Amino acid sequence: MKIVVNICCGGFGLSREAKLKLYKLGCPHTRVETPDEFFGLMLDEGKRKEHLKRYKTPMLEDGRLVVDTHRGDYKSRTCKNLIKVVEEMGKEACGRYSKLKIIEIPDDIDWEVTEYDGWETIEERPRRWG
Repeated sequence: MKIVVNICCGGFGLSREAKLKLYKLGCPHTRVETPDEFFGLMLDEGKRKEHLKRYKTPMLEDGRLVVDTHRGDYKSRTCKNLIKVVEEMGKEACGRYSKLKIIEIPDDIDWEVTEYDGWETIEERPRRWG
């Protein structure tokens, strides 16, 4: 099984181009939102523009934003579309503060991602009772 993780301080993130590519592939872990849906109560136009620039949030021609949910959903890191994009794009798939790597583990392992300061590691899940 292949899993995408971040191997540097800063946290998992995808480039604008990688997010757009995932969206075009029909990845179930991307969606589009209007700016009002995306920002919620943060309506100040200056703050919106700053956020879009800093986090490289891609915008479609109709003004909707492409939202990617791989960051907070570790199980989605096995997504075939995500793996394909990272393999094809290499370091161009990485976001501003990330260095993505594909880790391969045996299929029968019960795994989890542990993270420290954005640096992620895959570990076999221990058995616990109590």
